[in-house]
Amino acid sequence: MEDYVGAKCRRWIANDEAAGEEPNISASLTEIECEPREVLAAARTQQAADELQTATD
Repeated sequence: MEDYVGAKCRRWIANDEAAGEEPNISASLTEIECEPREVLAAARTQQAADELQTATD
């Protein structure tokens, strides 16, 4: 997670790419050697939504 945050912040500051939008998301995931399609698909699952809800209650 720390690697992703660093990558997205660098792109935000250096390239003026909004941190929570494309192309920053996919480019940052690729930079840290993660497959954007896989990560984003996993993030859209009900399990991910449930885990987020539990972690933030």
